Amino acid sequence: MNFIHRQRLKQEREDARDYQIPATVAGWSAETWFAIRTTPGAQRSPSIVDRTVDRREDERDLSLLERNLKRKGVEVFMPCVRREVIHHRTKKWIDKRFPVLIGYAFVNLPKRNFAEVEAIEGVAGILRPGNNRFEAPLRFPEGLIGKLRFMEFEEEQSFLLGRARRIRRQELWQETNERPPSRAEMKSLFQRGASLHLKPGSPFSQYAAKVVSVTSKGTILAAIEALDKLVQVNVALEQIADVE
Repeated sequence: MNFIHRQRLKQEREDARDYQIPATVAGWSAETWFAIRTTPGAQRSPSIVDRTVDRREDERDLSLLERNLKRKGVEVFMPCVRREVIHHRTKKWIDKRFPVLIGYAFVNLPKRNFAEVEAIEGVAGILRPGNNRFEAPLRFPEGLIGKLRFMEFEEEQSFLLGRARRIRRQELWQETNERPPSRAEMKSLFQRGASLHLKPGSPFSQYAAKVVSVTSKGTILAAIEALDKLVQVNVALEQIADVE
C-alpha cells in the first residue's frame, strides 16, 4: 500500500467516524434505540454473594459496558438473565448475570451522537447494515425494546421465586440437621422427578440427576445419565446443594 492510498484510507475512516444523522428527523420520537456491538469481556458482570438489596438499586453487578455508558449519561439496555451458582472454591451461592444477546446491547441516542458513543470503552461500534460505516445506523422500535424489557422482568420474577424456594429448602435442611428428618419431610423436599444439583467434588456431581424416591435409610435414590444409559445411585443429604 503506497503513501497516497494510506492517506486516502485514513481520510475515509475519519469521515466515517464523524458521520452523524441530523439531530431532528420527522416522525422520530424522543426514544431512539440503536444497537451497539461490544468488545470482548465488556458484558461480563461481577458475581454478587448474599445479595441483600433489590437488584434495581444495586449497581455492584453492572458490567464494564453499562458502567461506562451510564457515566457518560447514555441510557443503555443490556437484556440479561440471572442465575445462582455455587462458587467452586468458597462453596457459597453467588448471583451472576448473563447477557441474552452476546456481543450486543441497546442504547437510547436521541441526539444521534454516534461518534461519541463509539469512543466509549467497551463499545466496538454502532450496528449498521453490513457493518458498513457509511450506512446509517439501524434503529430499533420502542415496541421491541418494551417486549425485551418485559421478558427480562418475567425472567427476574422467576429467578426471585426460585431463589426464595431454595432459601426455604436450606432452612428446612438446617432444621433437619438438629434432628433426623422424617420420611414425610424428605418426601416433601425431594419429590419424584425433581432435578438434583450435587455439590462440587461429590460423586456424580458432573452428571444431571433426577429424584426417583426417598429410601428408608434417609438417602435419595437418584437416576443419572452416564455412558448413554440411566443408572440409579444413592445420594446422601450432605452431598446435595439444591433441588428443583
